[in-house]
Amino acid sequence: GVIILRRPLDYEQTQHYVLTVQARDGGGRASSVTVYVNVKDLNDNPPVFDPDRYSADDISEDVPAGTSILTVSATDRDEGPNAEMDFSIVSGDPNDQFSIQSDGTIVTAAALDREQNYLYNLVVMATDRAIPAYMRLSSTAQVEIIVNDINDNPPRFVTPNVTSVYENSPVNTVVMTIRAEDPDEERNSYVEYSMASIPGNKFALDSVTGQLRVNGDLDREATPSYVVTVTATDKGRPPMSASMDLTINLLDRNDNNPVFGPVSYDVSVLEDVAVGTELVQVVAADVDEGTNGVVRYSIVSGNTDNDLTINAVTGRISVARLIDHERTTGYNLVVRARDQGTSPLEALATVTITVTDVNDYVPLFLNSPFVAHVMENDNNVPQFVTQISAQDEDSGTMGQVDYYL
Repeated sequence: GVIILRRPLDYEQTQHYVLTVQARDGGGRASSVTVYVNVKDLNDNPPVFDPDRYSADDISEDVPAGTSILTVSATDRDEGPNAEMDFSIVSGDPNDQFSIQSDGTIVTAAALDREQNYLYNLVVMATDRAIPAYMRLSSTAQVEIIVNDINDNPPRFVTPNVTSVYENSPVNTVVMTIRAEDPDEERNSYVEYSMASIPGNKFALDSVTGQLRVNGDLDREATPSYVVTVTATDKGRPPMSASMDLTINLLDRNDNNPVFGPVSYDVSVLEDVAVGTELVQVVAADVDEGTNGVVRYSIVSGNTDNDLTINAVTGRISVARLIDHERTTGYNLVVRARDQGTSPLEALATVTITVTDVNDYVPLFLNSPFVAHVMENDNNVPQFVTQISAQDEDSGTMGQVDYYL
């Protein structure tokens, strides 16, 4: 009388069986009884997602926390707690940007930022509530969430805010290419450039390429640097922009000659002045920069017997050897000031030095000794006997000779 299973039961196919059991004796008499078999549910079916892939591609990055994205759906053929389920996000959301509610609705849990992450591939799990817990079954679904861009980022300059260009550069010389980046996408990331006007409009900026070019004459000595305000603006609606103050330093070219002030010098000196005595200092200035503005001096001509010397750095002219008025009454020097540029430029000045005589010579008798012959007892007096001659190398009154007996 033992009822035995002939094949496995499936609660999801048949929950109840009604059996009629008959007992028969040897004399042919029989009786019957009804047996009710209730099949108890076993948690043998996991939750099933339908569909098992979901996608949301219309989520703006500026949606607030708590915004519903989509709802996933799953069913479980079991009964009771075995058919009840909980949802969870098991991967694809490392920063906990999303959460899932008990009904399978995925909502934003924090602010989204497309520039940080524009695509999420979430794995959502549905787990039934079978008891004990180790009997619980689960399944997963894929959820793709695409975050759409809004224009929430201004352009950012990635080029330095200091540059340089040589003075006298031709018009259209490229100074630099200014570049700004915008992390948004499509038209929100397209950048155009503009520049505030400056006196003389010395520079021009291409609004598309960002190329900054020379647009006028540049003279470092007049204006050594320029500060221009450059603006980068995206094409979002509304647009966003950023500005940068760009310093443009002009590099020097050797385009200025040294300038003497004055261009002629006059000085007098006594002939007995000591060697090494400074007579005059010539000065020239060069408004160029660096070696282009460094001046060195030299004597080009007029330095008779190299009596004089000039300090190449200071321009001081001094006595190099004893000078002698009787040898040279003066010097007409041509002095050169030359800068130290690669292609040096120069200027000339004249220096007139008058050597003043001092009484440094004694008179010298010529044809000494003198011999004269006179007749004795000649009463014709006075009469000419002879002429004594003497010479003095000095000049002026100091070279005039008076005679005495």
